[in-house]
This record gives sequence, C-alpha cells and structure tokens, in this order.
Amino acid sequence: ETLLPPFWKKTVAEWLKDDVPSFDYGGFVVGERTQSATLYAKSSGVLAGIPFFFAVFEELGCTVEFLLKEGEKVDCPAGSKIPVA
Repeated sequence: ETLLPPFWKKTVAEWLKDDVPSFDYGGFVVGERTQSATLYAKSSGVLAGIPFFFAVFEELGCTVEFLLKEGEKVDCPAGSKIPVA
C-alpha cells in the first residue's frame, strides 16, 4: 500500500461509479440482509491486489477478512480451489 500513489482510493471509487452508474439491481436482490462469501484461488501464484480489494469493498460498505497476506505464495493443485478471503 505504501508504494501506491496518494490518490489510488479515489480512483477505486471512480471505477465503481463507472461500473454501476445507476441503480444496482444485484444489490436490490440481496436486500439488507447480512451475507457472506468466500474468495477462492483456483491456481498457484502469489496473492496480490489486497489493498485494491479492500478499497472496493470498503467503498461498498462491506468487510473482508483475508486468510493469507499480500505477497504470500498460494499453492493450489490443478483442479482444486483454496479459500483466501
């Protein structure tokens, strides 16, 4: 996060405004109920992008709990999936 430009969170808000410029029908379907989801890795690699992920979900009023850290190696055998958040 320290390597990102100072305006990066504002950029995330602008991306969301571009993606959802009007009424969010998906959000309407879910309603006000608390929901949970799992983010899975489906291939091996290095976990990257957590600051952006947090910023998007923070802008949407959601909380996220990652099970791995930024830059951590993910070993995922072919055909499987591993929860990362």
